[in-house]
Amino acid sequence: MKRNRRLPPALRYVYVIGPEKGLQKVGMATDPRTRLATLQTASPQDLMIHAAIGVPFGAAPEVESQAHRLLGGMQVRNEWFAITPAEGLFAVYTAALPWMGRRGESQSSYTVPPPIPNVVGQKDQLRLI
Repeated sequence: MKRNRRLPPALRYVYVIGPEKGLQKVGMATDPRTRLATLQTASPQDLMIHAAIGVPFGAAPEVESQAHRLLGGMQVRNEWFAITPAEGLFAVYTAALPWMGRRGESQSSYTVPPPIPNVVGQKDQLRLI
């Protein structure tokens, strides 16, 4: 009998989750919807996924750190920032741009990454734009 082994995910998402107005969390997760549900249980405000951009699994910590650096002066605590959802999306998109379209390749293997659709969320629904 063959064992069904799960392969590790190829992508991890760097996301912006928060209320319409208020502090926004910039973090990373394999499944942003599950992360939203976890955060929602501890929040009195309705939270939503404002952005979730997929990058190669191993690149996500670097992309998240770069997004945090871009938002540095607005950091309130750990991964929570006093920003608008649009500012969070801009920081995550800017940080992820060098990795977009890649699926595990080293950063040096491309000079210009190919464009692919970005993933943006409304409430708990992710959609491609």
